[in-house]
Amino acid sequence: MDAKGTVTGNARRRVADRPWIWAVAAAMAAAVMALVLVGLSLGDAAAAAIAAELVLSGMFAVPLLLRRRPKVFAVVCLAVGGVTLPAAALIALMGGFLVLAPPVLLLVAAFADRSSAPAPAWVAVAFAASVPVANALLTL
Repeated sequence: MDAKGTVTGNARRRVADRPWIWAVAAAMAAAVMALVLVGLSLGDAAAAAIAAELVLSGMFAVPLLLRRRPKVFAVVCLAVGGVTLPAAALIALMGGFLVLAPPVLLLVAAFADRSSAPAPAWVAVAFAASVPVANALLTL
């Protein structure tokens, strides 16, 4: 903080409230998604499918571990949201609209605070990482 009381540099040690709320909403939506998907796959008794659903929903909680690092929080939100969005969009086209909410909410959380928004280079990296995921999904 400088003499006027404004926050400068790395003096702000926490993620602002607005992106934090968006990330918590994404984690809650992912938890609801996991509960619904586990409930749907209990009839099949597919342990591997249940484990995959729980790991996928756990990915959306990773940014919540970074409360004290706003820049890293924004980059992780961008990475997780950007990489999972193509799969979610494909599943949404098949009727699973519940899966689309967590990645979109994380992408909103990444850009909700201007002071800690990811640099354009990180946006390019997230887009470049999501292209092979989308390509792999479309070739299945």
